[in-house]
Amino acid sequence: MNTYLIVKIVYIGTKNTFIIEQLLNSRHNIIGIVESRPENKTVSYFITRIFDLFQFLTRKKLIGLSSRAIASGVPYKIFKNSSQKKVETWIRQLNPDIIVVQSMFGLLKKEVFSIPVYGAINYHQAPLPNYRGPNPDFWIYHDMELLSGGTVHIIDATADTGNIIGIERFQMTIGLPLETYLLKHQEIGLKLILKALEDIEAQKDISVPQDKSATAKARRITKAELRSLIDWEAWPVERIFHLLRGPVNPTDIIAFDKFDRLFRKWKATSFNKTPLNELPGKVVRTDEKILLCCKDGTIALKAQFSLKPLFMKLIV
Repeated sequence: MNTYLIVKIVYIGTKNTFIIEQLLNSRHNIIGIVESRPENKTVSYFITRIFDLFQFLTRKKLIGLSSRAIASGVPYKIFKNSSQKKVETWIRQLNPDIIVVQSMFGLLKKEVFSIPVYGAINYHQAPLPNYRGPNPDFWIYHDMELLSGGTVHIIDATADTGNIIGIERFQMTIGLPLETYLLKHQEIGLKLILKALEDIEAQKDISVPQDKSATAKARRITKAELRSLIDWEAWPVERIFHLLRGPVNPTDIIAFDKFDRLFRKWKATSFNKTPLNELPGKVVRTDEKILLCCKDGTIALKAQFSLKPLFMKLIV
């Protein structure tokens, strides 16, 4: 009969994902789920709960961690930076062996990540120490960095600087859809987290210190700043196409009217290297196509009526 050192896990994340679904179905005992939230987003999470009630009744995928915790019968707690002391008390009462973090707003204080005997580990969606910070997905697409990857590391007092336990890289293609990119991270993240738990249980010390002098690059940006980060005069069409296939929606960088922003779902579908005699950044509509002009080509845009942009505006 196997005796496992790690019996009790507290999971911290921002939404229901493949990783928490699989951890709940693994041999590991998830004794608590913590949902990390930004401040002042009460209305958006109320809308999410209503949406998840419909999803639950129709037996579809839940998007909220609170809904997943309730459906799984696991104790649940909301985490905000302003309520970290309450979360600390709650976690102490649960007395977990380890904390597993997938994503969160803000940082765990030492008073929290030092509670479990095996500390806390985090999955970061970049090959550390590269793209250290809260927004790696955007900057990886922005820089057109095609060799990406994910890292599981020990949590310490500063962001994404703890010893690396596991890392796996993968090759991206130009225009890789964000959905495919995120699914790859779910696959890698689960694999690295499970391997880390096994190594910790086996008392293997395979962690590797990071170069903490590396400058954090993956900072958060505002939508207003986003437009200034695209150099229409210098960037080739494939770089702008790649960014639009990632975490940047065409409505974030193009001045569409209100109906197009709120009631149409936009997608960049393809690009070609034949430029039009128009200013870069201008949208040209014909009977057959909607084209975004770039300095050395065009990007084909597709739009369809959808309430999702309006819904996302309410919950994000």
